[in-house]
Amino acid sequence: AQFGPNSFFTLQRVIEKRICDRNGGEYFDLDSIMGMIRLSNWDPDLYYKFREEILDRIIEPQNHSLLTDIARDMQSIWDNYYHLEQDRDVCYEIGRFYYGIQYYEKSLAFYLKSTQLHGTHHITEYNKSLCHTGLGDTESALKSLSCSLELEPTYVKALELQKQLLRSQDERIEISSAKNLVGKRHREQDQSNSLSHLSLRNRATLTHRVTIDPEVITRRVQK
Repeated sequence: AQFGPNSFFTLQRVIEKRICDRNGGEYFDLDSIMGMIRLSNWDPDLYYKFREEILDRIIEPQNHSLLTDIARDMQSIWDNYYHLEQDRDVCYEIGRFYYGIQYYEKSLAFYLKSTQLHGTHHITEYNKSLCHTGLGDTESALKSLSCSLELEPTYVKALELQKQLLRSQDERIEISSAKNLVGKRHREQDQSNSLSHLSLRNRATLTHRVTIDPEVITRRVQK
């Protein structure tokens, strides 16, 4: 007898029954679960069924090459996806996986696909903001958060992240202003030190030049 669909279905039932038994002797790790999905020829429905178990396991210490392999598996799963069921948002779940391994650009791309296929959702917009934050794009993150809060004004996670990002943005502005002020004072001090070492004749010449230069600059601006 050959390994066929019935054999695979039997294997799937066994794994599904024991997959969450962390205390038992039949606990299946991430590589074992993904092995089953590969055996299914990267079936999107199978990934959707075991998505939580996979996401639970990627937060555990993993071999980097294993996560790289699984990242490629996700693309194969998506290549096999055909949009039929509105309640099964496979692209959203793939986005969650990519975010979990800090592939923020990939994650964001799948959240965008989710919006295109399933419509705008406040949690998806919040997750987009996390990706933008991971990429260092605070402005885009705040836009996604605003969209999330328009859909669900009381969404606590979005409110907290928005507050955090706005506070960080204000702090960066204050730091930048302080640096500019310090730089200006240093330049003024350097100029003052230079003047103190000039002779009276040189000072008069420099003063004369300083009174002329602003007029030249003004004319250039007007042109």
